Amino acid sequence: MLKKIKSFIIIFILLICLMYTILNPNYIFQDILEAINIFKNNLFPAIFFFYTISDLLINYGFIKLLGSLFNKLFLKVFHISGSSSFILIMSILSGFPSGAKYTTSFLEKKVISKNQANFLLTFTHFSNPLFIMGTIAILYGKKVAYIVLLCHYLSNFILAFIIRPKQIEIEKIPPTINKESFSSALANSFYNSAKVMLLILGNTIFFFTFSDILVSFIDNSLIKTIIYGIFDLTKGIITLKNLNVSLFFKVFLITSFLSFGGISVHFQVKEIIKKEKLNYSYFLLGRIASLSICIVLLILWFAIGIV
Repeated sequence: MLKKIKSFIIIFILLICLMYTILNPNYIFQDILEAINIFKNNLFPAIFFFYTISDLLINYGFIKLLGSLFNKLFLKVFHISGSSSFILIMSILSGFPSGAKYTTSFLEKKVISKNQANFLLTFTHFSNPLFIMGTIAILYGKKVAYIVLLCHYLSNFILAFIIRPKQIEIEKIPPTINKESFSSALANSFYNSAKVMLLILGNTIFFFTFSDILVSFIDNSLIKTIIYGIFDLTKGIITLKNLNVSLFFKVFLITSFLSFGGISVHFQVKEIIKKEKLNYSYFLLGRIASLSICIVLLILWFAIGIV
């Protein structure tokens, strides 16, 4: 019964979107082009190269080196093996949904266990630092960007420490024997990265356009911005610039959008982790917990008066 109701609601929403597209084709086309521009200018340059390089590094056994360097630290702080440091570092550098991508890839290659993978899902959700220190810094100033960066990153690290496994897990990294030529490995890395990028592009276009259709029935600018941020955080953050609200509230909404990730990101993660049957609820609960910690950090930051 619930499945039938869910299917009916989805069909109803999709029919409204279809009718709106037929009645307002120019508006929809403009939305799609805008979404493609955001992908082209902000997402693709910041992610594709990182995905390709990281895939090559995994194939050539770089994780073994990182594991030996960070093993003691990760075992002591997070109760997981040092090989997971690769996932953490690359998820910070390339931004979401890379945490889910690398976690799934490591589980597929049996570098980490399923328990470790679910744990990593909860906190390896980081916005690309180039986006924060670029787009957010341009729109709201460097000081705001630094606050957002610190609160966003610290909340994930604090969460990881709080919910770390009680028992320490040490995984044996399988020996890397890459029989492929570099050209073949590079081609495979391009293919793997392109698949993820296509998924990101599709989700960006769909939720960017869907949120615009939804807000076309709403007059309140604040509600519009929140809806944008819930579905596609990039558009929510850009639209927030024009709102006449306090600085604290703007920073609050920016950090909330980043910490939760937007429904677009959640759909990307669900699709990526499906291959290894990872539990999406870990990611969802992680976003809610990280958001809560982030808000506390933000309140403390403003209470101290460092703005």
